[in-house]
This record gives sequence, C-alpha cells and structure tokens, in this order.
Amino acid sequence: MVTSHLWSLAVEEQFYLLWPMVVLFLPARWMTALLLIVAVSAPLFRLVGMWRGWSLISIYVLPFASADSLALGALLASLSTGDSRGRLRLTTAGLWLGPLALAIHASTAFHVTAGATFRAAIVDTLWSAWFVWLIDRAATGFRGAVGTVLESRPLVYLGRISYGLYLINPLSPPVGRWLWNLAGFGGPYPPNALVGVGAPIAVTIVLASVSWLLYERPINRLNRYVPYDPRPELG
Repeated sequence: MVTSHLWSLAVEEQFYLLWPMVVLFLPARWMTALLLIVAVSAPLFRLVGMWRGWSLISIYVLPFASADSLALGALLASLSTGDSRGRLRLTTAGLWLGPLALAIHASTAFHVTAGATFRAAIVDTLWSAWFVWLIDRAATGFRGAVGTVLESRPLVYLGRISYGLYLINPLSPPVGRWLWNLAGFGGPYPPNALVGVGAPIAVTIVLASVSWLLYERPINRLNRYVPYDPRPELG
C-alpha cells in the first residue's frame, strides 16, 4: 500500500499530543529517569509481543513499540539544555552501540539462531541510540572530508526536501509506469533494472521539489509571524 509508511507519522503525532504535557508538568530533575524508563519499555514490549505471538504490525508500529527512539531523541534534547556531561555520556554510548546493532544484523544474515528473539527485540533500540550520536554530531557539524560531502549542495537540497521524499516515494513506481505509458514507449515497464531503479528516484525528487516550492516553503515562511524563543530549562 502506498500509504502504509504513514504509520510512523501517526505515532509521531500521538507523541506530540502527550509529550508537551510531560514537559510542562514533570519536574526537570525526573526527566532523565523517566525517559530512560520509557526507552527500556519499548524493547520489553516487543519482546513480550514476540513471546505471546502478536502480529508483527502490533509489535513494530504501535506507539509503545516506537517509544525507545522517541524517548532517546527527547533525552538528547533534554540533556542539551544544560547537562553537557550527561549529553556526552549519552552520545558516547550511542556511538559504541552502533557497531553492536550492525553485528546483530550480520548475525541474522549468517542465520545465527541463538537468541534471535532477544536480538530482534533489542536491535531497534541500539540503532536508535546510534542515531542519537549521529544527530548530535550533525547538529554540531562534521569536519574533514565527511563534512565536505554532507555540506555539498546536492545533499543539502535533498535534506531540505526530505519530508516530501519520505511521503512521496511509495507513489513513484506507479507514477513512473503511468508516465512511461503516457509517453507511448510501449513494452513492459520497467524495460530494465536501470529504469526500474532510476525512474522512481527521479520522479520522487521532482515531485518532492514541487511540493517544497509550492506548498512546504510558503508554509515555512509563515514562521516569521511566530518567532521561536527557546525558554530556559524548567525547574
């Protein structure tokens, strides 16, 4: 289904409905402990679901199953407001957990069955922790050759339209097929692997660019009427 990927947006919106209440009413000194508890609850939820034989949809797309990535991202934001040592500990842990997540995926590729249920339950949490490190590094800026590549105009532009890329990409294969037939090329679509891969990518970028120019950028420009003034950490 071309809309099945929107489950992640649904989970995100549910988080945004709840999280402001937590920030407003929970004492700041309890924030770190709460977020760590929430982060741990997600792999436990997935593990229980696997043992109980729940459907994969329930195990991976319900808000409880995604709580680790949301909580770890919120923890990075919380620690960034005034706890530099805590932020460093969090991002350092994330850096070292990334290779462990990669090793788990490698063990799956080599059909290592021992502990498979536990590995499947925990791997998303490990990747979430690694992405905390990656996001923190991206926020402060990469240096050297990596920074040069990431700051190149093509990649920066793709980042700018990335929301549209995410939303539109499942629609691109049928749009590509429709354009192929409209152009009157005839024959099966795609005619080869190059077109099969390249055409959806090109269609996605074009449609996301149109969305950015005609829809997203005009809305973003309304930000000037609602200036952002970050408040100090709540006591």
